[in-house]
Amino acid sequence: MKIAELIKVGSSLLNTLAMADVKASDVEYIELYDEYVRLKSEGHKIIYIVASLSDVFDVSERTVYNVVKKFEKEI
Repeated sequence: MKIAELIKVGSSLLNTLAMADVKASDVEYIELYDEYVRLKSEGHKIIYIVASLSDVFDVSERTVYNVVKKFEKEI
């Protein structure tokens, strides 16, 4: 399969993702966001969650906040 064919097959999904400002590289943060949701549902404080996820996933705290903000955006 050629890239052009793949894009044609998934064009409607790709257009929706592009309109929502979602990049293909965002997939690397799915596990981080799932952990955020789990820890939040367990009642942990946001500042603890962010610091913990920053260490576990080796990203800055700002990145954690940005991921959460982006992933919780309504489309």
